Amino acid sequence: MATIGGAAHGLALNSATAALHLALAALDVRPGDEVITSTYTFAACVNVIEHVGATPVLVDIEPDTLCLDPRAVQARSRRAPRISCRSTTPGIRARWTR
Repeated sequence: MATIGGAAHGLALNSATAALHLALAALDVRPGDEVITSTYTFAACVNVIEHVGATPVLVDIEPDTLCLDPRAVQARSRRAPRISCRSTTPGIRARWTR
């Protein structure tokens, strides 16, 4: 996997759910952390957030991109979230500048 991707290391997993879980674990997301994700997503995204003990914060999408609405993310954040789990549905890039 590393050679194919041109990286120093690589890891093959059996599912995107496993990859999401591994990513949250590698980022040390834990109980008490908030993770922003879309209301328009596959259930696995919310499941892995809860599996590591964090709190999913569901935020609305932009109607033209079907991706997280950056303004809605800003309005919904009670405190600085630990991470945001952004999906690019259906392959359209979200409008994020930072």
